[in-house]
Amino acid sequence: MYYFCNISTSVLSCFFARTSFFSTKSIWMSTKVRILETALSQFNEYGLANVSIRSISQAIAISPGNLTYHYKNIEAIVEALYMQLVATFDQRIAQIHTVTVDMAYLMEQTRANMHTLFEYRFLLLDFPHVARRIPTIQQHFHELVQSRLTQFALAFELLVAQDILQPERLPGTYKRLIYNLIIITNAWPSDSFLHFQGGYPPDKIIDFYTVQTAHMLLPYLTEKGQQDMYYFLRDLEAADYPD
Repeated sequence: MYYFCNISTSVLSCFFARTSFFSTKSIWMSTKVRILETALSQFNEYGLANVSIRSISQAIAISPGNLTYHYKNIEAIVEALYMQLVATFDQRIAQIHTVTVDMAYLMEQTRANMHTLFEYRFLLLDFPHVARRIPTIQQHFHELVQSRLTQFALAFELLVAQDILQPERLPGTYKRLIYNLIIITNAWPSDSFLHFQGGYPPDKIIDFYTVQTAHMLLPYLTEKGQQDMYYFLRDLEAADYPD
């Protein structure tokens, strides 16, 4: 009987210890999520230079010391948000081998990516400052662009094979087009900040830059590709810069 009780007590102790462990871990993870969500909101609204450990900790009602237990400084928070953004894009790019890459897919992904970039827009608005302040991000971004060049080139090859994109007429043309697409991807949040103020709806902003991206591709599309593109564009509002 005593032996049985000992076993039961041990099992219960183990159970409560495990429950306590997972509960503590859950709270720990929840705090980290709250820190990142609040930091992202403040960075987007006020800009990187105007956000501090204190402003984030006050917003989620924890002490600055508690916050720095999870992220030792603002740079660590920015780097964590940057890696979140990269992970989101990596997941989407990984799908390229499991889906049919046609014009509809390409443009839907373009629009989805712009939505994601808008959610993390402070990074691109402040990126030169971020890169100077956090050299590891600058190095990673340089490597990331090289990887994206390869991925874009693969997507272009698939589009040519499907008679959506014309075969390259001059060597290097598509490489330059890919550079242009990367440049507009990195630059459009800054452009939107200058031109779309006063509570302009994010969806309309994103539609505007999706249309601009589409028109960069149009001259290189086959007749089939152009028909697919026009079909996609008919559902978007081709707005102009606000007066």
